[in-house]
Amino acid sequence: MLGNLLRGLIPFQKHLLYRLCILPIALYGSLLWFYNKAPLSYSLKVLRDMQHSAALWILGVFRILPSLDIETIAGLIPIQLHLQKLSGKIQLCTHSLLPNHIINSILEVRYSSNKEHHLLLMENLTTKQKLKIKEPIVDANNRLNGIFKLFDLFNLEFFPGNRLVDLFFNCISFSYSDRRSIDFRKSHIRKLDEVVFNASTDPNSAIIVSDVSIKNNIVTSIAHIHTHNSPIIKTIHHTTNVISTEAKLFVIRCGMN
Repeated sequence: MLGNLLRGLIPFQKHLLYRLCILPIALYGSLLWFYNKAPLSYSLKVLRDMQHSAALWILGVFRILPSLDIETIAGLIPIQLHLQKLSGKIQLCTHSLLPNHIINSILEVRYSSNKEHHLLLMENLTTKQKLKIKEPIVDANNRLNGIFKLFDLFNLEFFPGNRLVDLFFNCISFSYSDRRSIDFRKSHIRKLDEVVFNASTDPNSAIIVSDVSIKNNIVTSIAHIHTHNSPIIKTIHHTTNVISTEAKLFVIRCGMN
């Protein structure tokens, strides 16, 4: 590969050649076999061996060195993470399909823009049936909960004086808690009980309780909505690759909607 030149290729040129010419061919059609619950051990082993050989070629080092160390020095991310990135981008492309596309008729109603739904609609399947499905359409359906409508940055609602916090300043309050102080925690709990009691007795008020947890890079957000001291709806969402602030804003948005 152009190795007979007077100077040969520098590592940067080898890196570009591998990323632009070899990886696209090796990972072509990866969505057909890289999805949830698919057997990946053999395919990933072949791809790891390929990338290890490429990293050795880029750096010109010995084979006895660890693969991850060589790939890091060569500027190559692990092949499995690269596949996850590609599959995630391809799954998000489902949102840009035409409304009458067959995939839109299979997705959940909240994600689909097709008015005519398929008999095998995701919402019509039982939990056991969903667990048995081993197709990319399940991953695409789960991935669409991370798509939001874009905000108009120049809308008047975003300017000081026109924001919700400015217009309804007497209806919005922020409480900062100190978990290390037992007295402060007790006082904060009493205030929350008072707020809940006042909202429960008011027929025009609703209580929204939300929380977010992150474990093993999987984010779970839960929102409970109560009126007249009785629960109305409970929403649960799962996603990955988001920070805690994004997850908290998302669950607040779900509760308000």
